[in-house]
Amino acid sequence: AAHTSSSLGDFAQYLTNKKRKLQDLDLNLKENDSFGAADVSADQLFRGCSIYVNGYTSPSISVLHRLVVLHGGRFCQYMDSKTSITHIVASSLTPKKHIEFNSYRVVRPEWIVESIDAGRLLPWHNFRTVPNSESQLVFDDRRNNSAINIQQRSSSEYVAQQIKELENQPHNNDSASCHIGTSSISRTLDVDFVRQYYSQSRLHHLSTWKAELRKRYQNLILNHVTPKSQTISKMGRRNSNQKQNIRVIFHVDFDCFFASVAVKLNPQFNGKPLCVGNGGTLNSEIASCNYEARKFGVKNGMWMHQAKKLCSNLVCLPYQFEEYERVSSHLYNVLLDCGADRIEAVSIDEALVDLTTACTNDDAIDIQSKALSISQNIRRRIYQLSGCTVSVGIGDNILQSKIATKLAKPDGQYYITAKESLDIIGSMDITDLPGVGYSTGALLKQHLPSINKIRDVRAVSLSSLKQILGEKTGIKIHRSSFGIDDREVGEVSARKSVGVEINWGVRLSTFDEVQKFIRSLATELFQRLQQLNITGKTLTLKVQNRAPDAPIDPPKYLGCGDCISYSRSASFSDESFSINDICNLSLNLILKMPVIVQDIRGIGLQITKLSNA
Repeated sequence: AAHTSSSLGDFAQYLTNKKRKLQDLDLNLKENDSFGAADVSADQLFRGCSIYVNGYTSPSISVLHRLVVLHGGRFCQYMDSKTSITHIVASSLTPKKHIEFNSYRVVRPEWIVESIDAGRLLPWHNFRTVPNSESQLVFDDRRNNSAINIQQRSSSEYVAQQIKELENQPHNNDSASCHIGTSSISRTLDVDFVRQYYSQSRLHHLSTWKAELRKRYQNLILNHVTPKSQTISKMGRRNSNQKQNIRVIFHVDFDCFFASVAVKLNPQFNGKPLCVGNGGTLNSEIASCNYEARKFGVKNGMWMHQAKKLCSNLVCLPYQFEEYERVSSHLYNVLLDCGADRIEAVSIDEALVDLTTACTNDDAIDIQSKALSISQNIRRRIYQLSGCTVSVGIGDNILQSKIATKLAKPDGQYYITAKESLDIIGSMDITDLPGVGYSTGALLKQHLPSINKIRDVRAVSLSSLKQILGEKTGIKIHRSSFGIDDREVGEVSARKSVGVEINWGVRLSTFDEVQKFIRSLATELFQRLQQLNITGKTLTLKVQNRAPDAPIDPPKYLGCGDCISYSRSASFSDESFSINDICNLSLNLILKMPVIVQDIRGIGLQITKLSNA
């Protein structure tokens, strides 16, 4: 009787029943678990506490759930009413959550663990996740003299502490030429710091290459490829008898692109575990590793010191950006010559190609065989020109083709049918869907604990998914779970912003240094706007400030580490603004932020509401 049935589509009743069922499960857990039974007082440690866990934590949410329940607390799976929550447990917060939870008791997971160890409820404010805003108020916004009240900590003490931390930083002696050394504390103020940063930043190259590729190949693509309803050069007109719902989409992707190029340039390392990273120091990050390295458990994005433990003979080579661009040109030149309906430059090492006409013309009796034949020819020609292998996934839409590529790797091709795709997609984890990240998967798991695979999502109503994930993401996940994707190859949204942001190597001591660094960023931003021949109306300033409990020197060498993000926006009085206008507006915005100068780990500037200059 406690769990009355709900009518179809009655989500409110369904959720009510689910909450009651979870409460019953918690009662059974406490009755059947002898943990802590000998100490009745300890059993009631969290009595009166209603605790909700937000995001990833260590210990995990399941462990915290058990600890709270077994010690007399109420664990809340859902946060539909904040008034019933006494404590929110979170290891870190996004900027939006930082604002949303500002008035609540937000604590780190250590509060639960250490309270249990101490046998008493420890003061929650000693374990704050959200710092006390009053104690963090550093910039004093005084309009008359713009005076800055820096927190009482001398620059000399700060720099001395930085040097001590950096001297103790483990380095790889074989890569001494890549060490920045203690002098890098002041490198932020060097005239060429911003230029050098972007010239050596892998992420910057990847983000700008996409725009450059589209710009460079746009005219070539237009000369070779026209809309589907018009004449297609080299291929003639689309078959008028062809069924309009048939599409053949290719996803062409280099295998371990950076690592493959590195092996091509250094053939002595062929067949050996190899990775590409920025310098090869123990605290650097792996950008790409080959399949020989992956056999040892090495992964992209892994810290070098972790990778070295897994594979002691791992070879690390530096970036070769010019060579990446040259090899990439072979990919697009081959695709431009394959009779495609449409081509989309996804990145420097991958592209989407609509080859519907080539695979469904009068000669193509068997679409799958024709598609695989074209794919084989594309892969052969790219390898002949570049010396690097590509894998090709083929499907009825973009989603299916990208999933097929995963099955094709390495150095292979795979044609996935619509029927087959349902079974394959259904067996995948939610985060395996292209474009779906960890946070979306964690959010679904938090609200719907029974979901393990994508097939489980199919049983959830669209209205429920939209309520949990939002309108746009909810619809996307619902459709993707059934293998549905109506996106057209070549659909490119208009640019909405232009920005610059640096969150590595930023170490500042005075507000004067902040001003100089912002001017360097403003100069870079202004030059980008001029190159694109566009302007904008709104400026957004983003600042990463070291979290109070974060170490001064983070795990990644000179990285930003665990930070609190601040963001403010303002509009220009005139769209024909200058570098000085960007600087002045940025300084006005940063004066309103509760940040500590010495703890600034990243600054970004972004222009939005764009228009042609």
